[in-house]
Amino acid sequence: MEFRVLELFSGIGGMHYAFKYAQLSGEVVAALDVNTVANSVYAHNYKGTNVKTRNIQSLTDKEVAKLKANMLLMSPPCQPHTRQGLQRDIEDKRSCALSHLCSLIPQCETLQYVLMENVKGFEGSQARNQFIEALQKAGFHWREFILTPSQFNVPNTRHRYYCIARRDKDFPFEAGKVWEQMPGTSAECTQQLMSKISDIIEPDAPLETLVPEDVLTKRVLVMDIVHPDQSRSMCFTKGYTHYTEGTGSAYTPLSEEESHRIFEAVKAIDMDPNNLTCEAKQRRLELLRQVKLRYFTPREVARLMSFPEDFEFPTETTNRQKYRLLGKIQEICNGWSISDHQNYALQFCETNNMKYVTEKNRNEIKNGSVLRLQYSPSKTASDALETLINGSAQDKAQRLKELTSLSMDHTFALEFIKEKGLDILIKMIEDVNQKDEEILKYSLASFVELMEHGTVSWEVPENSFVARNIEIVRNFQKYPTKCGESALSNLENIVQSSSKYVLVAEDIKLQDLLRLLQEVNSPVMRQNAIALLNALFMKAEEPRKRTIAHTISAKQYRLALIGNGLSTEMTHQLYVLQTLTLGLLEKRMRMKMNAQDQDAHEKIKELRRIAFDDYAGTLSLNDEHIRRGGSGSGGGSGGGNVNFSQYYKKLGFKCDINPAQDFIETPPGILALDCMVYFARNYTQQYTKIVHENSCRADEHECPFGRTSIELVKVLCDILRIGEPPAEQSGDFQPMFFTHDLPFEEFFCICVITLNRTWKDMRATAEDFQKVFSVVREQIQRTLKLRPENLEDFRSKIALLTYQQITTLRQQERTSKEECDSTASAIVKLKEKISPQIVEIIKQQRLSFLVEGTRFSKYLRGTRTKDKFWYARLSPNHKVIHYGDCDEKNIPTLEELPKKLPIIDIKQLLEGKECPHMKETRTRKSQTVNLAFSITFESMDHSTLDFVAPDESVFNYWTDGINALLGQEMCSKQKKEDFDTLLSMEIKLRLLDTEGVDISKDPPPIPEDPENYDFCFES
Repeated sequence: MEFRVLELFSGIGGMHYAFKYAQLSGEVVAALDVNTVANSVYAHNYKGTNVKTRNIQSLTDKEVAKLKANMLLMSPPCQPHTRQGLQRDIEDKRSCALSHLCSLIPQCETLQYVLMENVKGFEGSQARNQFIEALQKAGFHWREFILTPSQFNVPNTRHRYYCIARRDKDFPFEAGKVWEQMPGTSAECTQQLMSKISDIIEPDAPLETLVPEDVLTKRVLVMDIVHPDQSRSMCFTKGYTHYTEGTGSAYTPLSEEESHRIFEAVKAIDMDPNNLTCEAKQRRLELLRQVKLRYFTPREVARLMSFPEDFEFPTETTNRQKYRLLGKIQEICNGWSISDHQNYALQFCETNNMKYVTEKNRNEIKNGSVLRLQYSPSKTASDALETLINGSAQDKAQRLKELTSLSMDHTFALEFIKEKGLDILIKMIEDVNQKDEEILKYSLASFVELMEHGTVSWEVPENSFVARNIEIVRNFQKYPTKCGESALSNLENIVQSSSKYVLVAEDIKLQDLLRLLQEVNSPVMRQNAIALLNALFMKAEEPRKRTIAHTISAKQYRLALIGNGLSTEMTHQLYVLQTLTLGLLEKRMRMKMNAQDQDAHEKIKELRRIAFDDYAGTLSLNDEHIRRGGSGSGGGSGGGNVNFSQYYKKLGFKCDINPAQDFIETPPGILALDCMVYFARNYTQQYTKIVHENSCRADEHECPFGRTSIELVKVLCDILRIGEPPAEQSGDFQPMFFTHDLPFEEFFCICVITLNRTWKDMRATAEDFQKVFSVVREQIQRTLKLRPENLEDFRSKIALLTYQQITTLRQQERTSKEECDSTASAIVKLKEKISPQIVEIIKQQRLSFLVEGTRFSKYLRGTRTKDKFWYARLSPNHKVIHYGDCDEKNIPTLEELPKKLPIIDIKQLLEGKECPHMKETRTRKSQTVNLAFSITFESMDHSTLDFVAPDESVFNYWTDGINALLGQEMCSKQKKEDFDTLLSMEIKLRLLDTEGVDISKDPPPIPEDPENYDFCFES
């Protein structure tokens, strides 16, 4: 029998391959899918098949009959049924196509065979019941299976639901159950035949398949990792390589034992609370790198999904565009009678863009762009290599100069490297007999540009190459500046990315780099020298790091670092150095105070002695006088019956009995104590003043020095990101940290004085602790944004940012932001859209107010008549105003108001002095005039209906309401305020909604009653 197969939800052709593998006689008459990319892959592998981009819901029984299809293969969307999805089943829109097919199958008389595949879980769905009912209605016999590739000698676990059905006769094995293995086979037999992962591995996987280091450090412990000898792998989903958990397995070439040993070492680092330093993180990363973890390549995934070796993806998904591009080059060459068009390519012709035009960047071509016909990257690379091998010294120098620019282009770089051009450059650089400075300069520059593309490992250069670059740096005076710039760049990359960094660390002395910084004027060379210094710093052990930091803190080196102007890259490198040197404080920041730490205990005693003993000596006070300063027995530094807790309480410690307890929290740990002692030793007068001013206060506004200092150090560590690695792009460089031997401690001293001043300005109490620190943090951050040149500059700038100034700035920024937001085009459009709705809301509110009605006082010739009132209210259908006399207490109903004024009879609304009943009151108080309004009539038979509102709000509501009834604009001041308030609120609510903030529609719950009502308020 010849099978005519209709393949639905065809994807990239998996069912087609299965049909071909089964060696059945027939053809796939049509393949339908909505995904254009999948269809292009399908068409690339099955060029003769009729592949259609088509919504299957539009398929009809007539089309199936026209195709004479007798077999239906399909794999409908599995998302409505997958465990990781919402499992909405037939309520999911993606189930609509299958539902359509279920109604179609009974109508397709040509169909004899059906095979359907879906995810495990489909067997219990409503969609499955719908499908089986359709088969039953069409007269099919069916069987259902849950199978996985591991049952067919494939090392992959991917449980799938299958249903086979045919019309002519039943199957020879049991119905009414879901088979979990093929009839006639056993699970034991399957296990014995299982293939290993090593059977599907490609020998040379590209470097880009390596798991990125950020994923490696954060997510590796939740990844499913498989080894060469294993016979398993997870199901691969479309999120593979983008998400780590549940999307597919990753591969390591190591054995289970080797990787287990490494991960145990990683877990040991993670479990140790002391291993939070940058060094520990780097050690952890080095361990993880040893696993050589990578993603499976597309070819390997295809093998795990049982695609044959001749299956392939198109070189570009937009293959037709590629043909168009190649065709355009040939057309141009033919026009200029150039025969070898394959040796040419198009190139951008712009000052800052000289790249070759490729499929990836062709979308950068704009109308009016000028393109140049140029030799192709392959041809240019071949010509360059020919000159470098056989050309004269002059030709080589010229070619290398051109190569420096060409190497910036990624397409050319790949071709040049593929032709072994990098090896030739390395030999030219290593040649110590090379006397031509131009050749050395440009070969080094070309090498730097080629390596920038990241396609070649820095392990490739040999020791001789490293030594040559070291020699150029150490003897920088003998070589052109450009040579030094390139050599420094090469050594930085070797330190960062090669195991040969040890050679650089041993042979490049710190004094060599510092001498270079002092003597060289080239900004690029200086920034590259600091970049190399940073790389060496990051690789060094803790003692070596402290030595580097101590050396560069010397005044002459500090000046050399920040002198001669700062470019953007130089600023970034100095920021990195700043972060690394301040990062040395991390160890103290994360160190709890140990009860056995005698040095720390002595420092706490020193804080007390400086504040009280030395202060008492300065004032010539005797010991007894000091004791009377606190309750109970107090004392100085002597022994005897002395209660020091009183002094520690005055110092502002939370735990005055044992102040060491205050330094247990990390951060800031013992670093806070270091800063406090530094302040007490070096700024003794300010220290004692702060302590005594606050400890002697009789009110509750004292600022506790100990507690606030510890919190301040924590804030400073957070602002400066101490303990965090340098950011890739940040330029938050602060020159002032290079103007003192101990910049952080000095920084703290300035900030603690600012903190106490702000505490006073805010008249803060202990309850305002966090509010004060919110202001202090803002004072520090705003001052740092001004980039103070030194610590004195920081001191003077932060002194200007008082609490009052911060409050003013906050208000200005809030107002400015709201004004700016309100003029944004998207906000303006939104306002235009919702303004009519807001006006309608106000209109309905005004009319509702008129329906409720208002009691008005009676006026006679502009004077209110005592105890005389009348009432007016609008009918619920908004067509008549009812009015009549009333008393002061009762609200009359519509029936009790005898007089009626149809809205249709109203001519206009008069306000204020225009009202007839106010013409006699022009010399009287203006308030009554401002609240007056009158209604005039179309008919001259009636006089006006005159009102004087009891207050401005009623006046606004009634005049707005009457204008609304007349179809005129509501123009009261109250309407404008209401409109602005409602519009602003609606805009803000919608903006919050776009941010995903859930705003409850229910009011907050009423709090429970207090346990007792025994409280009072005293003013």
